[in-house]
Amino acid sequence: LTTFSYLTFVEVAVCFGREEWALLALAQRALYQDVMVETYEAVASPGNSPVQLAH
Repeated sequence: LTTFSYLTFVEVAVCFGREEWALLALAQRALYQDVMVETYEAVASPGNSPVQLAH
C-alpha cells in the first residue's frame, strides 16, 4: 500500500543542542543554515508535492 503525505518542517529539520553547535566548524554551521533554509522553502512552498511514503 502506498500513501502520499505532506511533511512539515519539524518532521525533516535537524536540530543541534548548544554543545553540539559549539563543536561545528564555521563552514559546517554555514552549510547547516543553507540546507535548513532550502528545506524550509521546499516544505513551505505552496506548490510542494506530497511525499510518497511506503507502509
